[in-house]
Amino acid sequence: ANNWNNKWNQTADLTVPTSGANHYTVKEGTWDKGGGTWSKIAKTFGISYALTNVTSSNTAAEIQEGTAYTTTLKAKAAYALPAAVSVSVGGTALTAGYTYDQKTGALTVDAASVTGDLVITAVADAYTYLKPNANWLKDGARFAVYCFGNGEKWVDMTDEDKDGYYEVVLPAGFPNIIFCRMNPGAAANNWNNKWNQTGDLK
Repeated sequence: ANNWNNKWNQTADLTVPTSGANHYTVKEGTWDKGGGTWSKIAKTFGISYALTNVTSSNTAAEIQEGTAYTTTLKAKAAYALPAAVSVSVGGTALTAGYTYDQKTGALTVDAASVTGDLVITAVADAYTYLKPNANWLKDGARFAVYCFGNGEKWVDMTDEDKDGYYEVVLPAGFPNIIFCRMNPGAAANNWNNKWNQTGDLK
């Protein structure tokens, strides 16, 4: 039974801190009512990943409260890193308190934002590729794709890894496209700056 007759030693009367401190340490060498100190032991939260065609360099399953979370996301082959990712803490999506760089895949959740279980969500976008023939590669041509059938939109194509295949993430909602060989001396994508084109493609 817990009662004063069965008590061997005790602290002094203590006031529960309002600062968030949750850990009381009895001063070494004392028995009764010796001075102690309050401190805080950080909570531990879970980390889960909802990644589609993306991998994370950080695969930790837990994180301590008040600790920044960092990782580098990488798209699988034939996919591009998403323009944005979703970070939720304790079931609520963050609108601030984290940074994401689409070019490098670097993701950091600020230490102050780590107050609950983290869920990192990222969905990579599939590339569509164009392999120009020798004629299309002449004269330093650049390449773009015209999307239509639900409005219209032009999108630049790039060959960042220099393998001869030009890639693009097609915007959603356009059922038809035309690949175009463009004038490299004109930055704007329009029909006046088009040199050559494919037929209408689905």
